[in-house]
Amino acid sequence: MSKKKVLLVSALCAAFAATAPAFAKNQNRADDPRIGDKVDRICFASGVNGFETPDGVERAVVLTKGVKDKYYVELAGAGFNSLKFAQSVAIDQRPGGGCITRGDRLIFSDSAFGFDRRDRVGPDSYLITGIYQWNEKAVSADAEKADESDGDNES
Repeated sequence: MSKKKVLLVSALCAAFAATAPAFAKNQNRADDPRIGDKVDRICFASGVNGFETPDGVERAVVLTKGVKDKYYVELAGAGFNSLKFAQSVAIDQRPGGGCITRGDRLIFSDSAFGFDRRDRVGPDSYLITGIYQWNEKAVSADAEKADESDGDNES
């Protein structure tokens, strides 16, 4: 094997190793009571009604379908800092659309006015790796105990 190939393989291995800690932030799903059952697909009538990035999570977004149905969507890709500034989202799905599933892509833009062709292949395109129900009102048992103890101190 040539030196160039060895250097390329080494650089790729180092890059993947560097992203492992950030990826681990999505691996604690069991610790977050807001994340519910796994879902195979989300079917939208015309598009995503809204999205947000949950606190403390780098590689996921919460998509809103309709008025109140929310889904935690795990993503894979590079450049997750762009999610902090994203103003619009589009779905780049396989043929037979209407629903998104694992393996489809979400495309984020920092423009509220839509996308152009370059957005579909840029760093703001992320692969969907998992979809779960989302209940933003759910709290952990630890948080409930903390709230109860705060209430006792106020009297």
